[in-house]
Amino acid sequence: MNDTTKAQECTPSDEVLNIDEMISYLKIGRSNVYKLLRSGKIRSFRIGRKWLATKGEIERYIGNEITNSEQ
Repeated sequence: MNDTTKAQECTPSDEVLNIDEMISYLKIGRSNVYKLLRSGKIRSFRIGRKWLATKGEIERYIGNEITNSEQ
């Protein structure tokens, strides 16, 4: 399998979200999104000045929060 084939196999959880999309998806404020990103609770990356994270990473964070709240 070559790199081109791998790129075509992206799943919806591989979708990259910007800050505004994260705010919408999580339904929390901008400052709280930045806190989650800076703390590393949501693994993210930057391109230039833009913070980005995959939808799968956001879903992982939500799953962890649900699991932690049930304990």
